Amino acid sequence: MKAYFLSGLGADYRAFQLLKLPPNIEVVHLAWLTPAKHESLHSYAKRMAEKINTDEPYYLVGLSFGGMLATEMLAFLKPQKTFFISSVLLRKELPFYFKFWFTSIGAQLMPRALITKPNWLIHFIFGVTSNQEKQFLDTIVKEANPEFVFWAIQQVLNFKQNQLPNAPYIRIHGTNDKILPIHHFIPTYTIANGSHFMVANRAKEISAILAKEMR
Repeated sequence: MKAYFLSGLGADYRAFQLLKLPPNIEVVHLAWLTPAKHESLHSYAKRMAEKINTDEPYYLVGLSFGGMLATEMLAFLKPQKTFFISSVLLRKELPFYFKFWFTSIGAQLMPRALITKPNWLIHFIFGVTSNQEKQFLDTIVKEANPEFVFWAIQQVLNFKQNQLPNAPYIRIHGTNDKILPIHHFIPTYTIANGSHFMVANRAKEISAILAKEMR
């Protein structure tokens, strides 16, 4: 069976490269499309969904912003199961300081270098500590498309979802996630001390969960 993966904001397939899935699961990474000017998340989700073969059973896996996109996709897709890693499903699950700090005006005034160039703040909020982890994250950050990143930030700011998916889903979240902390929800699986970067530095544990649930 195929499992379609949606990476986080500004990231690509490399975010998942340390995961190990059962041999019967075919991993398909959905590359980000270039968003149209003023395109909504729902419209973007429909275009991304065109890459999915809905004539056969499949799983959907969303990481962080990719999980938010997956919630939009579930309005017109019917995967066997959807996996949300380090993500939120409802607007009320966004932390209050996130909504306060990243106002529409604030996002426009934010120095682009702050989120498109490696720096200590990104290392801190993603929870990376070793030099190897920092180098891995730095590579992803440096190669991210700034225009896509800022479009995605606007979509997070305007995230309106207020109903949980009416479909089977699994939530995997770290207790030490500084970007999207556990707030107003209880994960299906909790990774003790897991950070927002746990898909990489706790890949073995997450792989075990995915293997257990992808049957």
